[in-house]
Amino acid sequence: MLKKTVRSGLVKVPKVPEQAYHLKVTPKGISITANTQTGALYALQTLRQLKIAPATFQCCDIVDYPDTEWRVAARPLLCGEVCRSALDWGDGRAAFLKRWKFEIDFALASRYNGIFCYGPTLDIDCWPEYAKDMRMLNRYARKRGVRLIYFLYGISYGGFGGETYMGEAHAFVPGAGCSVKQDYICGINYPPKPETGKNGTCRSNPELWAQRVKDVRKFIKAIEPGGLYIHHEDISDYHKVWELFWDLRCPECRKKWPNNAADAMDGGAGAIAHGYDSFGEARKGVKNKFFDAERDCSLWLVSPCYGSVGDDDEAWGHVMSLWCNVAKAMKTKNNVYLTLREQYLGENGKLRIKELADKFTKIGAAQKIMIFAVGGGALYGENASFSSMTEMCSFFAGAHGVFTFSGVIYQRPQQLFNSECTWNLDYHEGGETVDPRKYDRNSALALLNDKISHTFSVEERHQKPDGWLSKACQLIYGKKAGEKMFQYLQLCVKRHLAYPLSIIYKHAMMDRVMDETKPPFPTETRRVDLCWQRTLQDHIDYWEKLDALTAEGLALIQEAAALTRRGPLQDELIQQTRTLAFGQIFCKMMGGFFRYAKTPSPAEKDFLKKTSLKMRKMSNSFPKDFMTPNDGETSLYPAYCDKMEKMIQPKKAVKAGF
Repeated sequence: MLKKTVRSGLVKVPKVPEQAYHLKVTPKGISITANTQTGALYALQTLRQLKIAPATFQCCDIVDYPDTEWRVAARPLLCGEVCRSALDWGDGRAAFLKRWKFEIDFALASRYNGIFCYGPTLDIDCWPEYAKDMRMLNRYARKRGVRLIYFLYGISYGGFGGETYMGEAHAFVPGAGCSVKQDYICGINYPPKPETGKNGTCRSNPELWAQRVKDVRKFIKAIEPGGLYIHHEDISDYHKVWELFWDLRCPECRKKWPNNAADAMDGGAGAIAHGYDSFGEARKGVKNKFFDAERDCSLWLVSPCYGSVGDDDEAWGHVMSLWCNVAKAMKTKNNVYLTLREQYLGENGKLRIKELADKFTKIGAAQKIMIFAVGGGALYGENASFSSMTEMCSFFAGAHGVFTFSGVIYQRPQQLFNSECTWNLDYHEGGETVDPRKYDRNSALALLNDKISHTFSVEERHQKPDGWLSKACQLIYGKKAGEKMFQYLQLCVKRHLAYPLSIIYKHAMMDRVMDETKPPFPTETRRVDLCWQRTLQDHIDYWEKLDALTAEGLALIQEAAALTRRGPLQDELIQQTRTLAFGQIFCKMMGGFFRYAKTPSPAEKDFLKKTSLKMRKMSNSFPKDFMTPNDGETSLYPAYCDKMEKMIQPKKAVKAGF
């Protein structure tokens, strides 16, 4: 018999009581006590794990609660915060929405409550049913205690303001207030491109402020988002960029905020607060019987000046001063999270996030602190399938939430690990997070570099067949399929090279490897999976080894797909086998280009032509019913084929003129 009691104040815990629960299983029955329905849902997830036979559960008496309010452990996108939805496989709207519902259900089962969802766009007509679909998914998520987070730019046009490869990454994208033209310089979003000082950067412009409110309110009303993650400008450093930005403010901004100090309330901090308040204003009054924006839509305000892990104590002091003054100056107080990048230990030996949290407490700030932590497994600096780096979340004591940046497509164990390390963020013996008391600043940064470094991304304890990672794989996929998945995640350690190429996007779109296959070759080309490629032979060796590694990974994923009986996960594994097979052909083409560059021969040219035909045929086998032209990696496969075929074709001779 199951007895469930939900009432505020029933479960007394030191942190996040809204998500706490008390689960008791005895021979007489099961009782769940929680302060909210969310806590009761988490108790049921724990109960699932205690099932040992039909209607039979292991006896227990558990009081549990998370250390952090928000645990954003999944990001089903292909590049940083932005760009393509990795859940769009070109198989139509119904399949896409079904996959999204499973993504939400997996979050609940894994006890994380945030998914970085989409962006950066305010377009509520991305596809004809976009607003309707997103509204449905947000309601589905809220019932399960999960929030879908949408990324927006606050400035009129986002990113670094330049053309990028195939229009990806930090390109020009419409932001809030984009219909208002700012024809004068005010600040500068990206120093190498001064024209970015006209991209809606002026905070004293009332027309721009009002338009931003209008645009964001329309988006909130249509989508009912769980949260908005706002980059106003994409600025990290205090001294290098934010001070420069503030020094270049327009005359009207100088009148409104006369102080030249970039962290002062009547200076830079006051201007930031005023800009942020436009998003608070946009939430006001947006409600219906399912949704109240001020309650249900959190604001995660990220930039400018989200800090750099390498800041010295002097710079960090300015960053803390800035954010404290932003908190004091903002009119919007509730359900607001001021968001910084990861910080570890200062030169003074203090945990930096805890140091800032203590200052927030001292000034009585109602806003809370959120962290976004860039690292391994993020498809950002590398192509890892799993990274132990999330274990460093224990350095973020004082934060009310962590966005781990990883947990992308084909990373279910990573998502579960992210959840584990943010639910149990505080170090405890036998847990997964590290003990920050054992580190000073230098050793903490060394640990960080080790985790980012490709060959050290899987901790030794996660390589053990009876360790956390092995058990997590079996929990997710079932015992036999989980064993194969565990072997797959060990391939990087085993081969000391890279990870199987199930996602080409990072290599093709960010590393631009297809641009490096013809002379002249630089002495040192781009990093590919953190390995410097210096000679043609280095490139040949790399791609031939990655080809073999991808083939090995493909075989393991095929076995896992055949062994699991968990429908949505089996579909995901089958899709991964298809993308791995395409990745293997991509490797063969890249290796062939470098072999031909080193030793041109008819045989190598013929190999490239035949392999290119195979690549095109496989590309054509993927479905093409995408939600938008900008979604899904497989929608890029024809472009990859076009690029490869163009590279094979000889350059036309040009007749010399007189």
